[in-house]
Amino acid sequence: MRQQSKLPPMSYNEPPSNGWTLPTVLRYLHELIIANDRRYEQRFDSLIDTMEQRFSAAKEMNTAALAAADRAVSKAEIGAEKRFESVNEFRNTLADQQRNLMPRSEVEVLIKSMSDKITALEKAVESGRTERSGMRGGWAYAVAAISVVIGLIGGIVGFATFLMKLRG
Repeated sequence: MRQQSKLPPMSYNEPPSNGWTLPTVLRYLHELIIANDRRYEQRFDSLIDTMEQRFSAAKEMNTAALAAADRAVSKAEIGAEKRFESVNEFRNTLADQQRNLMPRSEVEVLIKSMSDKITALEKAVESGRTERSGMRGGWAYAVAAISVVIGLIGGIVGFATFLMKLRG
């Protein structure tokens, strides 16, 4: 705490007019101490104001940095979620493929089975063709014979008609 001098102020630059005595030296030192206290107090108050301003600015900067960091973390989390969504979608696609697509060994067995069936059908068709070609030959002979018979009958009827016209 500052002490107030009860003595009249002295000048620091010039000695007292009646010379230095113990009371004047004490008064001079006391005034000097009080003046220095005032200067130090002003410096301290100025320093406190400066520090408060700096702390306030630092607090604002920290607040802004934390807000920016929070935004960056949020963006990173959103990006990671999107990445994981695409990874999960890819996993689901692979799982669907595994579930829906047939293994190579099964396909080979099915192809061999179908190939065997096709070979059997080809043999059946070929034997049917052979049989039909034989039947076609028989039918051809039958049709030819019937045609000859019909031709003969037609010839006989024509000849009989001719003879009847001559007699008649």
